Amino acid sequence: MVGKYPVITLCGSTRFKEAFLEAQKRLTLGGNIVISVGLFGHSGDEEVWADGTKEMLDDMHKRKIDMADAIYVINVGGYIGESTRSEIAYAREKGKKVMFLEEPELRVGDSNDPEQDLARVRKFINTHEWHFAKSMPDLPHWYCLREDKQDFEEFLWFARYLKAHSEPGMFFGKIYHYFYLDGYKYWSMDGRPEECDLINRDEI
Repeated sequence: MVGKYPVITLCGSTRFKEAFLEAQKRLTLGGNIVISVGLFGHSGDEEVWADGTKEMLDDMHKRKIDMADAIYVINVGGYIGESTRSEIAYAREKGKKVMFLEEPELRVGDSNDPEQDLARVRKFINTHEWHFAKSMPDLPHWYCLREDKQDFEEFLWFARYLKAHSEPGMFFGKIYHYFYLDGYKYWSMDGRPEECDLINRDEI
């Protein structure tokens, strides 16, 4: 709070530039001091991708959260990426109020703790065997099989998590849905998690 005005920091994927600007205007007119992102890397601000800049901006945004009473998450279509989940977890850790553009429903594969979910994802990844796709040397990637994992329920949970947190991307003219984490992208070719018996991954 500065004077009589609450301070709100906007968080979310920078692909939603118009939604950021609309929320900033609406919240400002509602009597709030609004702190936003400085650049929109996924909406044309190429400077973000210069060496070391993205890391600096991510750290700077945590400091913006420190300055705020609350964060307002721009989650258009329910989308919340890895960086935003980290910011939500950080805000909650610091006792900040968390508000959403679209109130999220608790999706299959989610708990109320995004960091706990990511820890579970990383545990699955690190304890599973990833096979190199020898049959596709021109498209090098790795895959894991449901039959390799005795805990089928955990494999299903991971498949559901990927589907719930993936984003569309083009590959050879077709749209696939990818989940990005720790320098890798993950995807399944199956429409329903319950039908999934193979999950792919590749370096970004």
